[in-house]
Amino acid sequence: MSAMTKLRGVAAWIGREYQLCRSELDRLRALPHRSLSALGAVGASALVAALGNTIVVLGRRWKAEGEWITLLGVPVIGLAGGALLWRCGWTWRDLGFRWPAVDPPRWFTQGAVALAVTGAAASGVIGKIAGEDLPAVQVVRLLVGTALGEELVHRSVVLGVWASTRVPGRWIVVANMGTFALWHLASATHQSGFRWWEVVGPGVLALVLLWGRLRSRSIVAPAAFHAAPNMTEFLPPL
Repeated sequence: MSAMTKLRGVAAWIGREYQLCRSELDRLRALPHRSLSALGAVGASALVAALGNTIVVLGRRWKAEGEWITLLGVPVIGLAGGALLWRCGWTWRDLGFRWPAVDPPRWFTQGAVALAVTGAAASGVIGKIAGEDLPAVQVVRLLVGTALGEELVHRSVVLGVWASTRVPGRWIVVANMGTFALWHLASATHQSGFRWWEVVGPGVLALVLLWGRLRSRSIVAPAAFHAAPNMTEFLPPL
């Protein structure tokens, strides 16, 4: 198979995925819920980003309770936002609280993600057993507070807020990427300086996570994908 044929195949796949994601986004926008203004959505995104950065600052200030602050704080933001959207007419199912709607190809993809998470976790356990005790609270925080919690906030609540406006779909995607990037401002600020790639990286990653959310109609799939790189924190050093 020639390189050109492969490129055409990739382009065709991207086009197909784009159309499927766009169709799901249009479906969400057409649901019977209360409309929001674009200005209100901008304010909601700014509030979400501010709360996320506040959690990081509080975690750094009270290091002993830092894991618990993230573990509890992030899901609470998501659940509170979900409750507000529910009052505006959204169902929890349409907010992504459901098992992924899958066909066989996506079963394979999700199986691969689950395998990556399991492998990373197993490697981490082995590494910690060989060196030090496994910090159970940190593991739960990465899975529940960070991976699932952030997907609940961004691919459920933020997506729902922007889908409740009349802005074009492409701006909903941009808003999701931007909000997720701004969410990481505090964590990208270190004593040695500001690491811009720790803001840009999550913004780009948001596009992949949003693809998983729209394709599966669930926050479970992007949360699993989100957890995989997080769990590499426990990999033993090579």
